[in-house]
Amino acid sequence: MSLLIWFVIGVAIVVGLASYFVIKAHQRQPATGNEGMVGKSAAVKKPDFVYVEGALWRARAEDGAPLEVGTEVLIVGVDKLTLTVRKTNA
Repeated sequence: MSLLIWFVIGVAIVVGLASYFVIKAHQRQPATGNEGMVGKSAAVKKPDFVYVEGALWRARAEDGAPLEVGTEVLIVGVDKLTLTVRKTNA
């Protein structure tokens, strides 16, 4: 009888830990793909191109204004291979 109780307790602990890690994984912000780019900062290196994560990406300002070289921007959206950015105040 006591062996059965210890087995049930062990299974309950394993299921509890697995549930905890699954919930934590779902709460994390995406780190890859289009969703992972939103919220990152970038620098305008060429007109209408920003440098982020080691690569040049085509970009457009969300207000439609031209992007000047040297401007720091925040990525607010991704449309296929074009980033939508907002100029930062820094």
